[in-house]
Amino acid sequence: MNQLILLTLLTCALALPCSALEAELQFYVKAGTETIKDLKLKKLNSEGIEALTKKRYTDAARIYSDFIQRAPQSPIGYANRGSAYNSLQRFEEASADYAKAVRLDPSLKKMIDPSKPLVDKAMSVIDEGDLDKAETLLTSAAKMNPKSAAAWNELAFIKSQKQDYPKCIELASKAIAIDGTNADALANRGGCRSGSGRYKEALADLDKAIALGRGQAESYLNRAGVNAALKKCTAAAADAAKAVSMAPSLKDAATRMLTGCGR
Repeated sequence: MNQLILLTLLTCALALPCSALEAELQFYVKAGTETIKDLKLKKLNSEGIEALTKKRYTDAARIYSDFIQRAPQSPIGYANRGSAYNSLQRFEEASADYAKAVRLDPSLKKMIDPSKPLVDKAMSVIDEGDLDKAETLLTSAAKMNPKSAAAWNELAFIKSQKQDYPKCIELASKAIAIDGTNADALANRGGCRSGSGRYKEALADLDKAIALGRGQAESYLNRAGVNAALKKCTAAAADAAKAVSMAPSLKDAATRMLTGCGR
């Protein structure tokens, strides 16, 4: 997840596909195998499960494409081809397959979020610096799943980078309403409240983000800036030092954050 630094652009690592999700999907299709009457489909499904298990994702995608041709109304093919596409970082295709699987079998909502591949794709695009394209992807993800805290938070991050702080606060608040323990969303809202001069509210958000036990260097750095603005200079210096100890590359940004304390 991305967190705002008011003075620098934070890039993010690509969120790689989750092996736990693949395991859940494999469990699903293994259970579903009992309902497959066509012997060819049973064979394809077994081959597909083996390919996924051995991380031969290109083979798995091909096998489940064959499966879908034979059984276009079976969620099994779409669910596992989506898993293969996600592992191949073909995120938009994965999202489409997951959405189709969920439409065919609504019980799959418990283990599949069709919007997640779009969020993953958007995060990689943010890393490349194309915020407009990422925003388009995330808007689609949020429309697909309005309860995706990750989508709303990444949209908030993009707005923060465009210095649209009111919109950032609105979007981060949506993420927090869905998941009140989302430290990244709290940190982003805190950063944007700070950018809007709402320092006391910003401090409350950043305190909570750090207290959740997932305090990143960016959270400490932003809190240093807020404390400096509130003339809490001892606390500001401590937060700046903590941020630099976690990420030495933030040293110059930390120095700028403390200008309000005459440092």
